[in-house]
Amino acid sequence: MDVNFYQNAPSACGVYIMKDNENNVIYVGKAKNIKKRLVSYFNGAENRYQISYLLKKIKNIEYILTNSEKEALILENNLIKQYSPRYNIQLKDDKNYLCIKIDKKKDFPKIELVRKIDDKDALYFGPYPSSKKIREIIYSLQKIFPLRHCSDRSFQKRTKPCLYYHMNQCIAPCIDRDNKKEKYKKILDDVILFLEGRSTKKIINILTKEMWAASKREDFEKAAFIRDTINQIDELVKKQGVQGTNLKSIDVIGFLDGPDYVNISLLFVRGGKLLNKKDFSLRKSLDLENTLSEFIISYYQKNVILPEEIIIDIDLDDKSSIETYLKDLKKINVKIKKPYDSQTRQLISIAKLNASSFTPQSTNGLLMLKNIFHLTKEPERIECYDATHLYGKKNACVMVVYENGNFVKHNYRIFNVEEGFDDYKALYTALKRRFNHKEWQFPDILLVDGGKGQLNVTKKVIDELKIKDIFIASIAKDEKNSIFVLNRKNPIVLKSDNPGLKILIKLREEAHRFANVHLKRRLKKYFVE
Repeated sequence: MDVNFYQNAPSACGVYIMKDNENNVIYVGKAKNIKKRLVSYFNGAENRYQISYLLKKIKNIEYILTNSEKEALILENNLIKQYSPRYNIQLKDDKNYLCIKIDKKKDFPKIELVRKIDDKDALYFGPYPSSKKIREIIYSLQKIFPLRHCSDRSFQKRTKPCLYYHMNQCIAPCIDRDNKKEKYKKILDDVILFLEGRSTKKIINILTKEMWAASKREDFEKAAFIRDTINQIDELVKKQGVQGTNLKSIDVIGFLDGPDYVNISLLFVRGGKLLNKKDFSLRKSLDLENTLSEFIISYYQKNVILPEEIIIDIDLDDKSSIETYLKDLKKINVKIKKPYDSQTRQLISIAKLNASSFTPQSTNGLLMLKNIFHLTKEPERIECYDATHLYGKKNACVMVVYENGNFVKHNYRIFNVEEGFDDYKALYTALKRRFNHKEWQFPDILLVDGGKGQLNVTKKVIDELKIKDIFIASIAKDEKNSIFVLNRKNPIVLKSDNPGLKILIKLREEAHRFANVHLKRRLKKYFVE
């Protein structure tokens, strides 16, 4: 495409949609001034690898004008969700971290452990890095603060106290509910203050006074129990790692700007405590600022806790639009700020250090696969196929998709093949049907679970359909994870710590997992029939 095409672009606020020769959407962006943004991208593009590479792919650009930056941001986000363009960032669709939930709508809420943030009226605390750590925290909280442990159903049916009441770990609100409501509320408020990091010293002072009072009354058993409780609080605070006096909920974004990728380290700070961090490596969008804006929108629109502040050491032009969008989405005010005091500057420094200290497996692995298979560029899309069957009947073949270092689950497919038990036939039929879908983006690497037999079946389909520019390989389930490719007698054997091999194994295991999910569904239906 002619690099001067942007001369006809509108000088207005809106969204631009880039398409390739096959009319596939490959990039979606937004701008206050579309023409100005495109000029900044493509002037001198030959000196920037990602821009010059994208230029070769673009056949057409469409524009949608909007009345405001906010409308442009929302439209861009919706179009990215709809088309999943390969040059926009794609966050991995993995499990959320664990959080503590307290549902204040209930008269007697309990401390719950959850992954989904799906109740806007409930309180959430976290995220926490592992189930082990959060369970230790909940266990300690339940020993310190005598809230109920039982399920809602059990609580409604209970007519007498359970064992936790006799262990002084529950005030038994299941009996005499009216008289215990205020007491339970006070305990719950203390738990909330403690989780927010606002009342640790206050609680310890109150407990210390109660301990000495019990000792003067010669109630040594109670005094010893309170002493142990104080020690548990001290231990719990140590586990959470106090970092500062700023008690706001803060997320801190540190980044390392590479030539083609951006490393991001996200720190979670709650109540002055650094709870956890999460690392990301993203294929760079057209520029660093746009990549970071896309990251913030993509991450926080999911079921995650939205903090009071997001600290990032860069000026984002669309900062106010992102703040408004997140406020409308989550009904919570959030401010995006640059570091403003010694604590936030220290946290940014830690986040940047973390972003520069890890080399993501996906990035290294894709480059390694390029070199192992002698490809012209890093593979952007890999498809993996696994044939399966149910007791020799109801053959099927599954397809999983891996794009830019992430699994794209909404592109997974199942191809059912009912006739007889034949893995080769199932694979052959599935590949034929898959490549009949010309609208689906073709992979750079097509991987099959198996050996030379599966590889030859794949080659047969590729040859019959006269498909080019797809590298095919198979990976065997042997001790060496042997990789078979065309025009090579012996398999490729890589070291177990090779990043490229790790990606291929991960693909095979994901295909196997998806096949098992499908089998369980069919098995249930099979027995019903």
